[in-house]
Amino acid sequence: MPHYHLKQKPHQLRCITPSRDYTPELFFKRNFLVVPSGRWGISAILKKLRLKTEDEVYISTSSGSPYVTSCVTCTIFNHCKPSRVLSNITKVIFIIHEFGIPDPETVHLLNSAKSKGIVVIEDCAHTFDSKLNGQLVGTFGDYTVYSLTKIFPMAEGGIITGSTLDFPELNDLEPGRIESIKEDFATYLPYLPEFSKIRRRNFSYLRDKFGGDFLTNEITPYLFPLKLKKDVLQFVARMDEKGVECGVWYGKGAVLLPIHPMLDEDDLDYMVKVIKSLY
Repeated sequence: MPHYHLKQKPHQLRCITPSRDYTPELFFKRNFLVVPSGRWGISAILKKLRLKTEDEVYISTSSGSPYVTSCVTCTIFNHCKPSRVLSNITKVIFIIHEFGIPDPETVHLLNSAKSKGIVVIEDCAHTFDSKLNGQLVGTFGDYTVYSLTKIFPMAEGGIITGSTLDFPELNDLEPGRIESIKEDFATYLPYLPEFSKIRRRNFSYLRDKFGGDFLTNEITPYLFPLKLKKDVLQFVARMDEKGVECGVWYGKGAVLLPIHPMLDEDDLDYMVKVIKSLY
């Protein structure tokens, strides 16, 4: 599912004030590395850990849903085995802060990992600045992976943070590719505070129309989940016919509506109108 939906409106950046304090070095406050994508980052970390095919990576998600995106499971399968059970052959705990919501099991899993010598990887593909108990997600684990294309209007790019970040495979990429991503990231990162503010505003707007959970200011949501009592796939197809692209939350009977910062109130009004016509 493409990450920026409905109308692409890069001209709206002119109306958004960037923060002068948001540079990559100040934001991450630990070693970070720009990579081609979040998925590339996951693979590089797992390769660095030298996992065996019989080793397991325990996956935890914010919702506890049995469904995990294939971007994660397929990448893990290239190195070892994904698992939803913490066992005596677990070598990595992979925490997904799903849809921008911090995984409530994070602290418990960190304690388990520390006592058993297990590496913890945080997946922050859906958020840069949500917080758990006042602490920024992505600052708990040994490694963290971010996806730039899900948060910013960028064509490619990801970030890895961690203690040691030597990945020689980066040298095999075409010259200038990473430098180009770095330039785009440095341009868009200062907009993050306002982008997040708009995401929360858009989420609240849809919540007022359709109901749903309340989110605190510590959480920056990635999408708005809408529970349905009808066929979800058919609903998504009809939405697409009307020019509204949304995703499916498998196993939850819900669609995932876009709330990205390039959407304005006219876009949201149109989306609400389409949804109500199909309900």
